[in-house]
Amino acid sequence: MERNSLSTLQPRDNGDSASPEEREDYSSKTGSLMYGMTQTRPDLAFLLSVLSRYMSNPSPTHSRMIKRGLRYLQQTRDHGLVLGGVKKDPESAWSITAWADSDWKGDTVTGRSTFGWLVQLEGSTVSWRAKRHETVALSTTEAEYTALSQCARELAWTRNLFSELFLPLHMPIPLNGDNQGSLKLCRNPELHQRTKHIPLTEHHIREEVEAGNIDVQYVSTHEQVADGLTKPLNAVSHGHFLEAIRVSACPIEEAGRIIWSTEVHDDSVP
Repeated sequence: MERNSLSTLQPRDNGDSASPEEREDYSSKTGSLMYGMTQTRPDLAFLLSVLSRYMSNPSPTHSRMIKRGLRYLQQTRDHGLVLGGVKKDPESAWSITAWADSDWKGDTVTGRSTFGWLVQLEGSTVSWRAKRHETVALSTTEAEYTALSQCARELAWTRNLFSELFLPLHMPIPLNGDNQGSLKLCRNPELHQRTKHIPLTEHHIREEVEAGNIDVQYVSTHEQVADGLTKPLNAVSHGHFLEAIRVSACPIEEAGRIIWSTEVHDDSVP
């Protein structure tokens, strides 16, 4: 996948419309990739967050990028999402860790940013999302704050699910971000001149932090797992991303599935 091509895609020229056949072909291929992404391939999330913007009027360039996405899927057809394999006392509480990140003005046409988050249960990725912001963020802090808030909503749902199943959770849930300003904003209930325009719905995360449901924590950009959901990565970084989200090669008969690992990893052993 060519990183520069993906990050600089433009809408089709005004007055130039795709044929019905082109739109149908583009939609079909995008849908095929989308199915894989929603089931077992979070590594496709950013690609589809970009390419799905052009469904109504795809250009030949967009179609070429879709084909590259399919080629990548073909090259990694033996990959699956691995769950389990972590040593855990059956009687102990479950551990959830979340990651949220955002670029800033990554969409060169609208000026909007792309956020991404993922949730890991005992080290296994169980939910994820990559999406363009609905409005233009005026700063990196605002973009990252919105990403954290969006992830907090998923964590609230996850927490309620575990409660209904009578499964204990380690609380508070760590939510990792790589922007200090946005983390301070999560802990500060006051409105300031530079942030008072942020929609009130995004301040939901402040209640979650104050209630002790979420603990926002700082990680460096190099340690930010959700980085691969907000921008194209080079080959080395993409490999680290796959390792972090536990998408790895598996027996070909299990390709594309969720794999339950029988190999136990004990993080306490060096």
